[in-house]
Amino acid sequence: MPENFNSKYSFLILSIALMCLMGCGSASDCSQSKLNSGLRSSSLNFSTSLLNYANDESTENCEAYRDALKEHTEELKRWDECGATLD
Repeated sequence: MPENFNSKYSFLILSIALMCLMGCGSASDCSQSKLNSGLRSSSLNFSTSLLNYANDESTENCEAYRDALKEHTEELKRWDECGATLD
């Protein structure tokens, strides 16, 4: 088992936990449902690409993982930008 295998799964578990915590909250005018949906979708895509890359470190899987991380980061930025309006 590769040395970084456990750290990849730890990061996956942390990401899923973060998604669950951020998914809970009250509705607001910052389109809470769209934020939740976008974050769930990007988290799922990120988790899937992470597992694919952990099992096969090919260039294709690396690029998919990188793209999913960028997408997930953008969704987290949307949450941050709307944070002032979410009560």
